[in-house]
Amino acid sequence: MKSRFGKIPGRVRALVTALLVPALPLLAADATTGLIPLDSGDRAVAQYQPSAAPMKPYLKELFSPSGVEVTVDSPPDHFHHHGLMFAVGADAEDFWTEQPLGTLGREWPRAGETRVGTDRVAQILDWVDHQGHALVVEQREVRVQSAIRRGPNVLTWRTTLAPAGTNGVKLWGRHFFGLGLRFPADMDGKAKFILPAGTPGGRIVRSDETLRAAEWCAATGAIGGHPVTLAMWDHPQNSRRVVWFTMTQPFSYLSATLNLETQPLDLKAGQKLPLCFGLAVFDGITDAEQIAQIREQWLRALQATTPNKQTSKL
Repeated sequence: MKSRFGKIPGRVRALVTALLVPALPLLAADATTGLIPLDSGDRAVAQYQPSAAPMKPYLKELFSPSGVEVTVDSPPDHFHHHGLMFAVGADAEDFWTEQPLGTLGREWPRAGETRVGTDRVAQILDWVDHQGHALVVEQREVRVQSAIRRGPNVLTWRTTLAPAGTNGVKLWGRHFFGLGLRFPADMDGKAKFILPAGTPGGRIVRSDETLRAAEWCAATGAIGGHPVTLAMWDHPQNSRRVVWFTMTQPFSYLSATLNLETQPLDLKAGQKLPLCFGLAVFDGITDAEQIAQIREQWLRALQATTPNKQTSKL
């Protein structure tokens, strides 16, 4: 498929301009009252769940430009799969699984620290263990970066993790922990994952669950008869680069993992781990060339606000 952006400089300029335009000021919001819509002009892009429902805030709904929802929240087989969510393990606590309730960690929004705008939401979250002790402080921002005519919806997800106490914290994970997205049932067994040309085959963990290192990963398929493509990438200056987890059986899932299963990370007091991820949702089946172009435009626009390569002091 020929890239729509490669031959039309005007649209490229429009996308870069949309990425660079400052967002409206954030306003305080009550994290317990309903979903937060994230829009770009007159286009609905996403819906954010700001409260710990039941154990963490997350992006409940994510849409293609024409309004096709590409996420599912809390399906019966894995009710702890919430649209697009971020979770890892910290010390002895599992912040992903959510079961059994009352014995696992919770990402708790700090009172008075949720801010919203029409295009973004920012929170401070205290990751507390099942006894209520804070282990990690997370600063999070989810922002709509662009939604141009006949172009994709583009989001940025920023997360910064830091120890909550003076003893530091050990971050760990299973092979799918990270920034994960569960696709609707229409994609189960049918999603096709594409990566940059030349990406190594990776490691098969079980069934078709595969881990591969690459600059980006995308899933294509049809939802409600409408073809869509969802692409994800991490920022090249993240101190922990992504290993992509993909699966299609018995359901389709994509996760940007930090490889904490094999390489746990000890964060000392005063250190932080800044992470930045991008997502693009297209109508139609998109090729690798166009995904790479959108990612490059996103990177150029974020050059002034890139995270540090190393963990650093708060």
